[in-house]
Amino acid sequence: MKRAVPVITAMAVMLMVVFVGACSKGDQSSKKSLTPTETLKAYIEAAKNKDAAGLKSYLSKGTIEMMEKEAKGKGMSLDDAMKASMAAMPTVESPELGKEEINGDNATVEVKARGNTVKMPLVKEDGAWKVAIDKLMMTMGAGG
Repeated sequence: MKRAVPVITAMAVMLMVVFVGACSKGDQSSKKSLTPTETLKAYIEAAKNKDAAGLKSYLSKGTIEMMEKEAKGKGMSLDDAMKASMAAMPTVESPELGKEEINGDNATVEVKARGNTVKMPLVKEDGAWKVAIDKLMMTMGAGG
């Protein structure tokens, strides 16, 4: 079966939908300095609202570059690829956000859903925390 959406973009959005789901009320104001957990909550809210621009505002530069490259290879814009991926994903149970750990400009937030726990990486860029799906995928790929 031919895929209309870029694989990495679909995987990235799918990971967030599966592990993060459509849930949580987060502060979507990118003007104030959010903690890593608040950033992840705001990202979740943007996903729930199927807001591609909002999603991108919470993504790390590395994640955006990875997703743009994959989308461009498929002849799509990143926004179109993200919208197509979000439209194809089912709504799943709400996750539980757990322990936040900060180490300099890197952080992780535990995300628990469907009996699984994932440490979602975030990086600080230009003074703001960003969701680093590229780092999550590298970690998951290295782990098996």
